[in-house]
Amino acid sequence: MKDTFGRTVDYLRFSLTKRCQLTCPHCAKNEGGCLKESEMKTDTVIRLSRLFGECGFRKIRFTGGEPLLRNDICEIISAVSDMPFYDDIALTTNGQLLALLASDLKQSGLHRVNISLNTLNAQRSKEMFGADLSNTFSGIEAVFRHGLTPLKINTVILKGQNDDEIADFIALAHEYPLTVRFIELMPMGDSKEEGISGAQILRMYPQLLPVENKADGVAMNYRESNAKGTVGFINPISSCFCDSCSRMRLTADGTLRPCLGNNLEIPLVDVMYNNDLIKQRIQDAVRQKPCKNSFSKAFITNRTMNNLGG
Repeated sequence: MKDTFGRTVDYLRFSLTKRCQLTCPHCAKNEGGCLKESEMKTDTVIRLSRLFGECGFRKIRFTGGEPLLRNDICEIISAVSDMPFYDDIALTTNGQLLALLASDLKQSGLHRVNISLNTLNAQRSKEMFGADLSNTFSGIEAVFRHGLTPLKINTVILKGQNDDEIADFIALAHEYPLTVRFIELMPMGDSKEEGISGAQILRMYPQLLPVENKADGVAMNYRESNAKGTVGFINPISSCFCDSCSRMRLTADGTLRPCLGNNLEIPLVDVMYNNDLIKQRIQDAVRQKPCKNSFSKAFITNRTMNNLGG
């Protein structure tokens, strides 16, 4: 489908849950938990995925919270992979359960994963984010073992908290065939953290050179000489990519969000059992997709990141 600015909108980011085991300060700070009972049922998730496909969506990414906390994740992916619509079925995870599920996810039809990873220091991982780093790296090994690639590592650098690890993340992309993507901190929720821009990192590490095919979705990719992987930069604040945005977000409570940086929302809950009305609202949401995000206008979001699906 085309929006009113001529952009093709065909990429659905489907949040399956707000639940997460971790405590990342830029994602869900000071927000209470989400009850499992409040999440969409398996058949609803599958039906909505089909309706989006019928409306012209060709890429789908399951997010959260942590989508691997859902016991039905493989059932969902298997059903979606049987649909004729989706060329790309992906999932974003914190990696804590990935080693246990990677084989089943691959057999179910998942194409690839992104792993959110904000520190390479085991003690900091436990104290700051509540994550067991050994589980994450077991998950990374499982990704390569089962072919859930290309693998992208999503990293948010917070000033005074993990900004001393930038070189370590660049080294990770030097040693492994993956992409470390530095994502600028976005003003979501009540977080008072301060981020570091991609331009600042590039000034600090001039050895990073643009690759021939610089664009990879919304990321601009760079590489060190002789590196096995690449370093990407996603800069929604300092260098927005709204003119090529193809995304729509569906929250875990059944609300369509045409733009991450805009509080416009279209609910589906009140028409959840009327397929025709759902498709009509999907089309309406695409038509209402704003030209540009509002991050540069003292934007105050009505949801935290784990409530939006990233």
